[in-house]
Amino acid sequence: MMILFFYCIFLFRVVLAEPPAVLFDGSSVTATEWGRWKIKEGGLVLHKAQKVGRWNLWKPEAEANYITDGMIRAQVKIGKKPDFSLLGRIQLSNQNTDEFSGYGFSLERKRLAVYRWENGYARRLVKSEKLSFPSKVELELYFNGPNITGTVYDAKTMKTIASVTVKDSRWSEGEVAYRVHSRQDSTTALKYLSVDLEPAKEVHEPLYDIFGSKVLALVKGEDVAVIPKSWPIKTVQTTPGEFELLLPNRNWIPRLQRLGLNIVRTTGSLPYRVIDDDYRTSKREGLRIIPTGVDLRQSYKDHEMVADILRIYHKLYPDITALKKIGKTRSGRPIWALRVTDNPKKDENEPMLLFNAAHHGSELMATEFALDAMHYILSNAKTDAKVKKWTRALDLWFVPMVNPDGNYCFWNKDENVGRKNCWDVNQDGEVELREGVDLNRNYPFKWGALKEKGSRSWPLSYYYRGPSAGSEPETKAMMRLSEKYHPVAVISWHTSGSMILSPYTIDGVSNPEVDVPWAIAEELVDDLPVRHPTRKKMRVKRKMYSVDGTDQDWHYFTHGSIAYIIEGPIHNPKKKKLVEGSLDYMLPIFTRFVDRVYKGPRISGTVLSADGQPVDATVAIKEIKTNAAEEWRNRETDGRFDRMLSENGTYTLEVNASGYKPLTKTVKVDGVRNITIVLEESELEQ
Repeated sequence: MMILFFYCIFLFRVVLAEPPAVLFDGSSVTATEWGRWKIKEGGLVLHKAQKVGRWNLWKPEAEANYITDGMIRAQVKIGKKPDFSLLGRIQLSNQNTDEFSGYGFSLERKRLAVYRWENGYARRLVKSEKLSFPSKVELELYFNGPNITGTVYDAKTMKTIASVTVKDSRWSEGEVAYRVHSRQDSTTALKYLSVDLEPAKEVHEPLYDIFGSKVLALVKGEDVAVIPKSWPIKTVQTTPGEFELLLPNRNWIPRLQRLGLNIVRTTGSLPYRVIDDDYRTSKREGLRIIPTGVDLRQSYKDHEMVADILRIYHKLYPDITALKKIGKTRSGRPIWALRVTDNPKKDENEPMLLFNAAHHGSELMATEFALDAMHYILSNAKTDAKVKKWTRALDLWFVPMVNPDGNYCFWNKDENVGRKNCWDVNQDGEVELREGVDLNRNYPFKWGALKEKGSRSWPLSYYYRGPSAGSEPETKAMMRLSEKYHPVAVISWHTSGSMILSPYTIDGVSNPEVDVPWAIAEELVDDLPVRHPTRKKMRVKRKMYSVDGTDQDWHYFTHGSIAYIIEGPIHNPKKKKLVEGSLDYMLPIFTRFVDRVYKGPRISGTVLSADGQPVDATVAIKEIKTNAAEEWRNRETDGRFDRMLSENGTYTLEVNASGYKPLTKTVKVDGVRNITIVLEESELEQ
């Protein structure tokens, strides 16, 4: 059958009535460019890439540059790091050139692949095994209705190296272009490009339109027991009489039909609930209750399970917990926090610590870190003397699921979404793939300051910063909580990278001198007692890559909070051994952090007027020189301030408030120093 198929392709090439339309033959040609391109020694190379996150496209401007059915042919000189695509049937958006749609035949280092682009979002339909390529290759991308075939040949011998075939009916016509990834080397060059058009014919739409290499098929009211157990097909029952079948590829569809199964719907979007067996068991059987709370290592959790867990712990520990709804998402889902302290119904004059996770809803391990830390505190609050002291002296807040909407989409729509908050940005009534805002690019401090380098203005980007600073309800909820209590310390758990990111993370902002957060972070990772699950030790860094609009930078700049993003060891490991190893490794970092705040060195206190009322004031430490115009204030509710220090010693407090005389006070610190500052009204006010 395959031989016949390739014979048909050969025959098609022979009998074409029209000669191929040459779009590029190594000489200068009129083209529309995204990125800067040059012709060197008869080959087209990318001279300077677009800004981060944007496609580098080169599209010849010729009347013949249009294809329905037919063949795109190209010759490419292969360098050290080839990474390019022949694009066909592409359609460009008038609003944003990155939002193109169509198909691409890609050579990526040592593999061939066919992709489908949809509004700038690429998903691989099929790929080859690892290959070895000669110094020059010829490529053919052949369209025949829904049938798409990409073949690569040795340009010298015309020997076939490999071929990939796929069926997809999303796009039937469009232009031809050449795409290059910014990591491609400068010696890989396009030498020739042409289009051979096939005579017009009647096009029959295929039965299935699947976006992706794996397939999820819905079978309703059928007996799936007829499927041989030896077949590599996962069967998931969703409701009585309804099953979802996870197929390795679309070639299994006709096999299922031959068994008599009636497939009513297929999709290439794979929700993570289909992939994770333990999760489905937990959803079906419910959470396992243990004497100290919940068996948290039963499976990963979705936003509903997290809410249930917080309710259970509040019910088990009512004397030291308060369950608070701090906000809701664009879809109306609540954002829950559990407050843990000895008198949770009152706002006492105590340091507040904030622990959150899942700004990115697809980072399941981040939520596990938060829940594990919460469980440790609550399960030991009555039996461990140290933990009992923490709950008496500190005000601990846990927000394990900042992004419930993104988490819902990850579990129920597609495993490739959920990082963002799944907001219907274009307001067309449907949340499309990659819509939404990256909440950890949405905070106001230096929002969008690095332009397209630190976040993206393109709504379909994974790193879309949102329409304005602090625009998202999830961001607003976290900011309101922080504005009320001015946390002395913050941990925001993420995955992965095995690092503590210490503020400031953003480029171009100078850290204070002394850099207290960095010094404390080094203490947290020093000689950890548990072995790292991947043998890659936790380390302290300023950044993973350039970012702006992060929560940790906002917390540090706004309130002087010792705020960290902690990247866990592994992103959503499937093996329980790695999950448990990651949790065991991360817990000592959390306990050290809480104990460091509890023991100090730290200066804490209140700023009051002569009649005992809290005064809104800035509280600075002269020995810690700030460089970003920070104004760290006390909180309005009770006048409290907390300033962590890198070491014990003598420090000079500088307190300023409108309508009051400035005050300078020398403070000797050995551990935690609590003081009360009473300001005098200025003579003008008197």
